[in-house]
Amino acid sequence: MWWLLWVGLAVAALWGAHRLALWAESRGWIYYRTHRMPVGSAGMAMLEVTSLLDPAAEHVIEEVRGCRARAEQDESGAGSPGR
Repeated sequence: MWWLLWVGLAVAALWGAHRLALWAESRGWIYYRTHRMPVGSAGMAMLEVTSLLDPAAEHVIEEVRGCRARAEQDESGAGSPGR
């Protein structure tokens, strides 16, 4: 009969973690259920982890960051000549 208590506690803990994740998502801290992660975010996270294990990969991360910054600048129109 103890297993029933453990199952109940596990279900309650999972429900609590779910509610906590929904609350954190509503504050904009995490992506969980209703909001999707921006395209490329998972790849960038893996590059960050790779840079910890292989410091030579740092130049790839810097290049990706530079490309994103240039793309954002192009979209906003800031810094482009003639505007």
